[in-house]
Amino acid sequence: MCEIKFRAWDSEYGEYTKPFTLEQIHQQGPVIISGLVYEQFTGILDKNGVEIYVGDKLVFESGKSKYHIEIKYGDYEYYPEECECEGPAEEGYGIYCELGDRQFPPGKWLNIYTVIGNIHEE
Repeated sequence: MCEIKFRAWDSEYGEYTKPFTLEQIHQQGPVIISGLVYEQFTGILDKNGVEIYVGDKLVFESGKSKYHIEIKYGDYEYYPEECECEGPAEEGYGIYCELGDRQFPPGKWLNIYTVIGNIHEE
């Protein structure tokens, strides 16, 4: 089971907080600060051992092709990989990946990608 932890983007200072766990929140008490955007750890590391969080942008290079994905959180629809059907898509809620107009749940395969940034730092 992966550790549940978060980081927060501080829009006032333009930087991230240190990652923190739910256990730390229980020990220290929740801190509510306006202007913070909380992002959850996916439980997966990229190919360089960097933790992948919601809001991260990743890239995978294969030959001359580059695949860019963004890690998001919320409602999403996807077709299982083995299905090339035109019927209704599966629905999900939580952490998901977005590649162009495709959405799908994350998996251990993310460890072939490299974190190249996030939605806050362009």
